[in-house]
Amino acid sequence: MGALLRIAGLGLALATVPGCESLAPGAAPEPRIAVVGAGATGLTTAYLLGRRGYRDVTVFEASERVGGVARTETVEGQVWDLSTMFVPGASIAGDGVEPLLAEMIEVSGERLVPGVDFDTLHLPERRPDPLPALLAGTPPDAIAEQLLGGLGLMARYAACLEADVGCSACGVCSATHPGESIRAWGTRQGVPAFAALLTTATDGLGAGPSAGVPAAGALAGGRHWTPGEAVRVLRHLGVGSGDLPPDTPGEVAALLAANAGRGARRWWSFERGFEAFWESLCRHAPIRVRRSAAVVSLAARTPGPGWLVGTQRGREAFDVVIVATPPRAALRFLPEGPRRELLAGARAAVPPNDVFLARTAGFARSGLPPVGAWWPTGLGLGTRALADPQVGGPVKPVFWLKRHPGELVVVGAYTLWPTLTREQVFDEVRWFARKQLGFEVTEWLAHERYHFPALPADPQAWWTGWAALQGADGLYFAGEAFSGSGVPAIAEAARELVARHFPER
Repeated sequence: MGALLRIAGLGLALATVPGCESLAPGAAPEPRIAVVGAGATGLTTAYLLGRRGYRDVTVFEASERVGGVARTETVEGQVWDLSTMFVPGASIAGDGVEPLLAEMIEVSGERLVPGVDFDTLHLPERRPDPLPALLAGTPPDAIAEQLLGGLGLMARYAACLEADVGCSACGVCSATHPGESIRAWGTRQGVPAFAALLTTATDGLGAGPSAGVPAAGALAGGRHWTPGEAVRVLRHLGVGSGDLPPDTPGEVAALLAANAGRGARRWWSFERGFEAFWESLCRHAPIRVRRSAAVVSLAARTPGPGWLVGTQRGREAFDVVIVATPPRAALRFLPEGPRRELLAGARAAVPPNDVFLARTAGFARSGLPPVGAWWPTGLGLGTRALADPQVGGPVKPVFWLKRHPGELVVVGAYTLWPTLTREQVFDEVRWFARKQLGFEVTEWLAHERYHFPALPADPQAWWTGWAALQGADGLYFAGEAFSGSGVPAIAEAARELVARHFPER
């Protein structure tokens, strides 16, 4: 689900920087707009532009597929997603799918079905448990109190984000230690169980290591899925709406009440897969996508204004360009200048994720449920040890998904040594399944290695630099490096960007 939680809280600020240039209301003729990249950011942005009356929008996509990292495989009549797999069914804002995403799902016509629950898998006994391993030994009353306290702080910060107030000014984060990690924040605020739940879920969904992520970014990004996980644990502990203390924020009380007995509906999957959702959205919105049209150059039009977008088929003039690719992809076509220098300063912050759709043998004898998702213990989830190859090895198979009964499984692994080949990574996955889980992984049917978008080495310099550049000369930048990880965060940031710079026509 994405790897940029550490700056997610800063992403929204970019869309509201005072002084950024916007298109003039009622401008004529209608601008020609190019969007580079048909991933979640590019397609969401194009959808929003169309909704606001911009008809001349073209999305350029290097591959034949749309949806970015979303990849769906259908094997023996079963649908399996290999990357973006889930739609959160609740957030700190309350019950239900993020509104813009829910609207796009309705337009697409694709059907949501209940997802699976995530459990910690205690080894060697292979015991599934809704509680993260980091909470073992913590009294249930203390866990409940800390989860409710953490949700309350997250709700306060979410309200501050809506008002463009930072985490420190909001009183949620430390004013004297602005880079304080989420785990240190949890300890200082007296809610270490909440911080442990947030980091475990973040790491388990592929966006770690997160224990050292600054609290502001972790809270901003985590508000899209942590509340649902917290509600599940509270329900497991027997906490209901009638057990809440009087000072519980209304958002938290409503969230707990709305999810009574909802179980797996905290998460949804697409019946035909995430890739089918993006394809259907393009068809029904509609969104014009040029496939197999990798952008190889971008040059200012002279005389200006505007840009020349170059592909292997030639160059084409546009009035506005929105770059919605990861930083390293944009470096392949951006001209020299301050924007390129800023993007070049970004760094990879998350180990590559190797994801396999694999066939198993003897799964039924393992004692594990036929359907579910598991985060095995002993690999460092939720802690800094996740990045240590001495703890659990250089390949960390942290995520095991059985969406359907049978012998197929999806495995997600952090690969701490990126020079390892997929064959070497798969050998480690096979060894782990045999020794720790009690079944064989015999072959892979599909594989993807995901490199998450790079993060700025110096966030403050990054955002200061973009404050003067975003929208200058009709060139905009979007994507997970600006919005944070996950489709709900992307939708939120895209809505802010389009509302700020593109008035209705």
